[in-house]
Amino acid sequence: DANRLYYSNPGLIDQFGAANYINLTSGGGGITGLYAYYNNLVIFRENAIDVLTGTYPNFTVQTVTKQVACRAPNSIDSVPGVGVVFLAEDGVYSLSGGLDGGAVFEVKRLGNDIRKTTARMTQECVSRSVAKYSMEERAYHLYVPVDGSDRPNIGCVYHIEKQGWSLRTGFPVGCIDRTYNGAMVFGHNEGAEAGANSPAGLFVLSGARAMGGTIVEDTYTVAGPPTSIYESCWHDFGDSQVKKQVQYVTLWVQTTGTVTVNLKHYKDFEPEAVGTNEQYVYQPPDSALQPVYDTAVVGSTQWQSPRLVPLRIPVAQQSCSWFKFRVETTDDILLVAYELDFVSRGTRVVAGKLA
Repeated sequence: DANRLYYSNPGLIDQFGAANYINLTSGGGGITGLYAYYNNLVIFRENAIDVLTGTYPNFTVQTVTKQVACRAPNSIDSVPGVGVVFLAEDGVYSLSGGLDGGAVFEVKRLGNDIRKTTARMTQECVSRSVAKYSMEERAYHLYVPVDGSDRPNIGCVYHIEKQGWSLRTGFPVGCIDRTYNGAMVFGHNEGAEAGANSPAGLFVLSGARAMGGTIVEDTYTVAGPPTSIYESCWHDFGDSQVKKQVQYVTLWVQTTGTVTVNLKHYKDFEPEAVGTNEQYVYQPPDSALQPVYDTAVVGSTQWQSPRLVPLRIPVAQQSCSWFKFRVETTDDILLVAYELDFVSRGTRVVAGKLA
């Protein structure tokens, strides 16, 4: 019975009394997952979230919300400072608070920044989504199936320090867990089906910035790093009918040595880039290059802390109504902010095309 919660005898986890059960309200649907949160038991159901409190045999069940539900039990995990994070049919939510001392549980949407991504989820396979919190990275890793896939094929990572999300592709995560020290271990979601380049087994999500590796004659060769991408929104600069000519994109960055970035720019919702700039180095543009940490000889130079510097990148394109840029790199970078310099002669769109 999916609407009935059974509990065992105290200290005897494999023995259940004939009357050791609680009938849940029928409106919430069947139980999809259970999660212990402090001295409460959170009951996730098809159409609601309940909380069980009390001590044996006097248990009480209260409904927290009927607006949000979780059908992906493997996406539930506790995140410090946030609460219990889980995947619902329309995005990621957090459950925080309690029922002790007059406190109340509160459900908040946590995935506003990735709503376009979660809207692409394959609803029939949402239950295959998996997630885990990493103490080492202080990040919540969630992998979901999107765009009709029947297995998780995109990762959504929530970073506690930045309170923001990043997306991961190329990580075929079928199941995921963490070790005692917080390292993330996952199983391949295709296994041997993927062939020699994607073997079955267990893999580790690490900070090595390498897409795995290969073993040839007992020698392990690290593969190339993944490509990190930042893509801006479409800018109309206040009026999409006025034609603008963007001249510069200024990236405010913290210097991180000799890493390089590549910038592409787009106009008027065109899928192909109008132009691609040469690679720019994350170094002060108006002074000598900073010594790179971990490469300088001890005693011969002085390593400096990161500095906030502007990288002013010229953009060559004709007038446009909308503008967007995209930054790509295979290195570790820190982008703080950006500015867009443009000119406008006041030309406006005054009529549509004749049929």
